[in-house]
Amino acid sequence: MKRTIALLLSVLLLCFSLLPVSAATSEDAAALQAKFLDGVSTDGTDYVYYSPTKGPLDAKRYPLIVFFHGEDVGLSKRSQIDKNGFINYASDAYQARFQGGGGCFLFAPRGKNGGWLNTQVTDVKANIDQFIRTHQSNIDTTRIYMIGYSRGADFLWKMLDGYPNFFAGAIPAAAIVQPDASVTGKLQNTAVWIFSSDNDTYYSANTLNAREVFKNMKKATYNLESVRLTAFSNVLLPNGEFIPGTGFAFLPDTHSVWYAVTNDMHLNDGSPYPSNTTVDGMDHYIDIGYSTGVIDWLSQQTIEGAKSYDIPDEVRVPFRFLEFLLNFLRNLFSRFFGAAALIED
Repeated sequence: MKRTIALLLSVLLLCFSLLPVSAATSEDAAALQAKFLDGVSTDGTDYVYYSPTKGPLDAKRYPLIVFFHGEDVGLSKRSQIDKNGFINYASDAYQARFQGGGGCFLFAPRGKNGGWLNTQVTDVKANIDQFIRTHQSNIDTTRIYMIGYSRGADFLWKMLDGYPNFFAGAIPAAAIVQPDASVTGKLQNTAVWIFSSDNDTYYSANTLNAREVFKNMKKATYNLESVRLTAFSNVLLPNGEFIPGTGFAFLPDTHSVWYAVTNDMHLNDGSPYPSNTTVDGMDHYIDIGYSTGVIDWLSQQTIEGAKSYDIPDEVRVPFRFLEFLLNFLRNLFSRFFGAAALIED
C-alpha cells in the first residue's frame, strides 16, 4: 500500500514538474511597490528605483532598465509605477531571469505635469548619469536599456535620437509619434524591439506606421537579428481578458500593448501572450516560448560604446572603429547571402 501511495505521489510530482512555470509573480502589488525606493536628482526631479545588489560586498555588475511612463500617469509621486505592471520587474521571479548574475537595476523617472517635454531629454540623461555614478560599482554600463509606452515611447525615441550610442536596447510600445529615418539612421548599434497593435485607437501608433519605422531600423542596424517588431491583432490583460475601452464604448482599448512588455510576454497562467506576430530584422518569425520573453531578449543586448564611463578615449576610439568594421562586414554578408530576398529599394 505504501509503495502504491509513493508511486502515485511520484507520478503527481512528475506531472506538476512538466507544467509550464507561471510568468506571473507570486508577490502582491504592495510588496513589489515597497521594493522601489525614492530618489531625487540634483535638479529636483524625483524618481523611484530598485537595486538588485545583495549588500555592500556585492561586486557584481547588473544591467539597468530606464522606464518611461505614459501621459497623465506620473501626476503624483510614485504614480509612474502604479498601474502599468512595471513593478513586476522587481519580483524575485523576474529578477532571476536576467542573464549574467541574475538581477537588474530599475529606474523610473517622472515626467513634468504627467508627461514628457522635449526640453527634458538632457535633464533625464543627466539624471541617468547621476544614478549610474551613484551605483557605478554595480551597474554594467554596456547594458543600459529603456522601456517606454505611449507618450513614454515617444520620449524614448527622443532619448535615442539624442544619445544613440548610449543605450544597448530599447522597447518602444505603442509610440504615438513615430521617428523618421533621421532618428533610426543613428541606431546602428542599438537593439530595438517595437510593440504595436493592428487596430490602435491612435492611428499613428498602429502596426502600419510602426512597420515603416521597423523597415528604417532594418536599413540602419548592423545586426538584423537585434531588431524586432511585435504586432498584436488583439490586446489582452495578463489574465487573458480584453482591456476595457476608454472612451470607445464598443471597442477594446487596442493601445495598451505595454501589458505584454511588463508581463514579460506571458499571461498569468504562464502561457505566451496570444494574438501577436513577432519577426526580427531577417524577417524570421520569433516563437515566444515558456522560457523566453522581453527579459531574455534584453539580457542579450550589449553596446561597447556605453563603456564611456570607464574606458579612456584613446582606448575606446580604435576599439569602436574595429567593432564598426566587423559589424558592417557581418551585416553586409547577411544581407547578400543570408537574406538577399529581404533587401528593399
